[in-house]
This record gives sequence, structure tokens and C-alpha cells, in this order.
Amino acid sequence: MNVNDKLIRDIAGQLGLGGSPAISPKEIQRLEGKSDAELEREIINLREQLKAKGIPPQKQVAMLRSIMPMMDAKQKARLNKIIGLIER
Repeated sequence: MNVNDKLIRDIAGQLGLGGSPAISPKEIQRLEGKSDAELEREIINLREQLKAKGIPPQKQVAMLRSIMPMMDAKQKARLNKIIGLIER
């Protein structure tokens, strides 16, 4: 899946963040080189930040599920792991 500015804006909009990216393309590049354990910590931190902004985990999960059709099987498996972290 190609993550581009439009997709980031769409996701931010779905989360009620006013169409401005919750995470910038520069931030995405920073995360690309991280291990799964490091990404897990980042996801947990992001989950808490979104929750503090009044975006419940259910809405976070709904947004993630909405992008699943654009993913291949391997990406879907990783996304399901992320959803599990959010639902904890």
C-alpha cells in the first residue's frame, strides 16, 4: 500500500482531526526503519495521544479497518496486530 499525503489527510479526517495529518510523511519515513517492537511502542503512544484528544479506541479501529481493502495479506496481518494493540 502506498501511503501518500492524501491518504494521511483522509485518515486524519476520519479520526476527526480536521483533515490535517495526525502523522506527517516525514514522521512516516522516521518510522519505516524501526523494528516491530519499536513500532509497537509507537502505536501504544499514538493510541494514548488519540484517546487523550477524545478519539476512542473504537473509532481508531474503525478507521484502520476502513483501509484494509487496499492491503495485501501480509499488510492485513500486520494491521490486525496493530488493531489488537489498540483494543488492549
